[in-house]
Amino acid sequence: MSSDDPTTDVNPFQSPQSADSSKPPVAVAWKELAVRWERLRLAFNLIVGLAGFATIVLLGGTQMHHPLWLLTGAVMWGTAANVCYLLGPVTQMYLCWFAETKDPDRASVAEELAGSQGLTWTMFLLGSGFSVLLTIAMAAHEI
Repeated sequence: MSSDDPTTDVNPFQSPQSADSSKPPVAVAWKELAVRWERLRLAFNLIVGLAGFATIVLLGGTQMHHPLWLLTGAVMWGTAANVCYLLGPVTQMYLCWFAETKDPDRASVAEELAGSQGLTWTMFLLGSGFSVLLTIAMAAHEI
């Protein structure tokens, strides 16, 4: 082979997907997706925290709830809400992974799912709304 042969620079053990490096790998999009969801976590905690605070104010007026019990419940409820929050990014990342592994030629679909802020916001708003409604429903049940 001559030095002008374009195949001399190609690693024979390199997979076909990694030979074309014109687009960033989907893993980079996943990292951006994780950062986006972690930035939204602050807003989620503020929204659910305000609903929890309203619940404590409503229940604090009753004689049967001790403030320490309300605080313990708020911490446990907030922890559970944040564990449930993980369903958003995990679901969106799973959709990306599924689109990428089901048909590697459709990696662009995975990138679109990872980059879709509309999907992120829809899942965020539905999850936050559910958490707030559940918090209010639990408070209404206790009153």
